[in-house]
Amino acid sequence: MLYNTKKVKRALHGEPDRMAARPRLIRKARSAIANERLQKYICNMNSKRNPSEVAPGLVAAERPASTNPPLDPSSLKALAHPLRLRLLGLLREYGPATATELGRRLGESSGSTSYHLRQLARYGFVQDAPERSTRRERAWRAAAAATSFNEEALAREPGGAAVTAEFLRAVAAGQAERTARWIDAVPAAEPAWRGAGTVSDWGLSLRRDEVDRLQAELEALVARYRAHDPERAAPADERFVAFQVQLLPRFDGAERRE
Repeated sequence: MLYNTKKVKRALHGEPDRMAARPRLIRKARSAIANERLQKYICNMNSKRNPSEVAPGLVAAERPASTNPPLDPSSLKALAHPLRLRLLGLLREYGPATATELGRRLGESSGSTSYHLRQLARYGFVQDAPERSTRRERAWRAAAAATSFNEEALAREPGGAAVTAEFLRAVAAGQAERTARWIDAVPAAEPAWRGAGTVSDWGLSLRRDEVDRLQAELEALVARYRAHDPERAAPADERFVAFQVQLLPRFDGAERRE
């Protein structure tokens, strides 16, 4: 069924942030975001751009880069684990945290979260957050604000197509879970935010070039708004907002097999 929840979401609801300050860096940071592909939570199948450099002079409180280094099948497979995706997503949304803090949030043991954080660090997805670490426990932060990979290039490598599908299924499951959590949270939302947000879909008839154009237009639209920075002190009237995008062409024969 095609629907737009704008008509029904009054009964239902919608957390913090924007780009970090530093006047000299703000233009560079905005430019990097404007040139990036979508999918906050983690993925971008199409970007062929080089990752942005980390701003100089940020050592102890280093901010994440705009996007990760190029991925190969082994690093993408390491990230496709559902718990690792959740851990990385939490670090990008809430900022630096320890394995114990993340385990408490996810209902996992600190031993389990610690192991998976080390695996993420091994492939460059997370890094030390020394200003939050103690002698007893290490803190982590996301190494990049988004994860980007070239689907066509990966498909040419042995096992690349299979691991890409595995990763995208994990991402889609995470997006569905976030949507369900949002729906559950709506009744308890503060009055000013009740009715904010939507879960909607539309049926379109498009040519291939129109699909590409629509995706580019959506990305350009999102780039006009503040990017989330979990380490920025956000004003009281701001909330983190997840903008999830899916453009899903129907392939001939696919529907008949279901």
